[in-house]
Amino acid sequence: MIVREKNSTETSFLPQTVIAMVKREKGFSTETGDWEFFVLNGSDLKLQRRETAGNCAACHIQAKNSDWVFQDRLK
Repeated sequence: MIVREKNSTETSFLPQTVIAMVKREKGFSTETGDWEFFVLNGSDLKLQRRETAGNCAACHIQAKNSDWVFQDRLK
């Protein structure tokens, strides 16, 4: 599981959005390398979107050679 917060400022107490991706069992989603993507509201963590296709997958396909994970953003 990889989780990322989007904050409005560097000193924000609560994030605007929380985005997560979870690696599922083999065969869960061959289109996304078995990753499932989640977008949650930052203030109450209410699920806004859950997907294996759409905006998240469209962007992360650029990192298909590194298991759909942008390696440069993990530093």
